[in-house]
Amino acid sequence: MVGYTKKLGLSPLIIALSVVFWGVLAQSARAELDYADLIGRIDERLTGADAAYQQGDADTAKDAVQSAYFEIFENLEGPIRVNVSAARSYELEAEFGDIRKLIMQGAPPAVVHDRIVAQIAAIRAVLPDLESGVRLRGEPGRYENEEPAPEAVVEPAADQPIEPEWQAVVDGIGARIAEAAVAYEQGEAEQAIDLVLKAQFDGYKNSLLETAVRRYRSSGADAAINGEFTRIVGLIRDGRPARMVAASGKQMVVELTDLLPRQWHRAARAGSVCG
Repeated sequence: MVGYTKKLGLSPLIIALSVVFWGVLAQSARAELDYADLIGRIDERLTGADAAYQQGDADTAKDAVQSAYFEIFENLEGPIRVNVSAARSYELEAEFGDIRKLIMQGAPPAVVHDRIVAQIAAIRAVLPDLESGVRLRGEPGRYENEEPAPEAVVEPAADQPIEPEWQAVVDGIGARIAEAAVAYEQGEAEQAIDLVLKAQFDGYKNSLLETAVRRYRSSGADAAINGEFTRIVGLIRDGRPARMVAASGKQMVVELTDLLPRQWHRAARAGSVCG
């Protein structure tokens, strides 16, 4: 296990988060994912968010949107990427963040209502493709047709340079979390959380870095990284010192940089990692 940990390039903290995540997932992951049930639960959460916002309860609405994404929609990301497209998955992911931002900004209730209704409809629209396509099983990384996993990438010498594009993505994630720490220290907790989520969505997910990590490293490594973003948001919500947020951002840059192999070329950014 120690050798594997070193090879993966993750700290004990990241590995621990990954083990906890997959341990919890494994308890309920024997059966195939029930796409209709997941989408129905997203519909319920978003409809509840809409109702709360119409009644003037922005905090409840915001929390409901977040839970719809983090607790439910994340289970659909992989299936949507496989059966629809990576671009569609990213669009649906980003809309959760955009709706949350509208709520935080105090947008007119009618605007929030229309966006939530449209998001529910957009998610329901992918259900036929999910149910007729490759069905992901609950066990991480296994597909119904038992397709073999991609061959491991053979790493070149460690002194070879990392692709500048990927390093720029990682540096951007670190910069945004550092910005979040400053905002948090100035008493702007919600702005800080929004910046961390932007680092996760715009930096890690929408850059295709997440897809590359899943393909060339492992789904466990990806889960651990997403877990770190969630942990950093938790630090802010729990009122922990801003220096802990800043330190966590610096450590994430180190972890992500260690994960970057020297052979992820521009072709990956162009879409080859999307299968």
